[in-house]
Amino acid sequence: MINIDVMTPKHFDDVRNLKVNPDQIPFVGTTKEIIEKINDQVIGHVIYENNILVGCFLLDKSYSRDYDFAPKGALGLRAYLVDHKQQGKGIGTRAVQVIPSFVTSHYPEFSSIFLTVNCKNPTAKKCYESGGFIETESLYHGGTAGPQYVMKFVF
Repeated sequence: MINIDVMTPKHFDDVRNLKVNPDQIPFVGTTKEIIEKINDQVIGHVIYENNILVGCFLLDKSYSRDYDFAPKGALGLRAYLVDHKQQGKGIGTRAVQVIPSFVTSHYPEFSSIFLTVNCKNPTAKKCYESGGFIETESLYHGGTAGPQYVMKFVF
C-alpha cells in the first residue's frame, strides 16, 4: 500500500539515504539537492510502501509564478524520486496515481498539477501518463539536461 506524507526534518536522514541510478541524477538531482529546495512554497513529501520509505518529491506552490507554461492555480510536481533499489516494481506508477487525491485533500486551492519530464526519459513519461498526466503541446527548454515535455493533471 502506498502512502504519502509531508516531509519534515525528522525524515531528512532517511531521505538522504534514497538514491537513484547515476544516469538518473541529471533528471532528478540528489536527495541533498531536493532537501535544500524545501521552503515555505516548495513542500517536500515522502512516499512509503508498506511503511517503508521508498521515495520523495516536491510540490511547488509558486510553480505558476516561476513557469509561464503553468496557469494560475497550478501546483508543480518536481524532483520525483523512487529509490534505485525499489525501481522496477511499479511503486513509482502507483505513487503517481495517488498524488492527485493527496493534492485535492491537502492542497484544495490548486486546480491542476504541472510537471516537466525530460525527453530522454521515456520511462518517467510513461509513469506520469499511467497516473493520468497528459502531455501539453509545449516543450520546456530551460532545464540543464535538455528539452522536457510539459505534462498536466487537471482536477
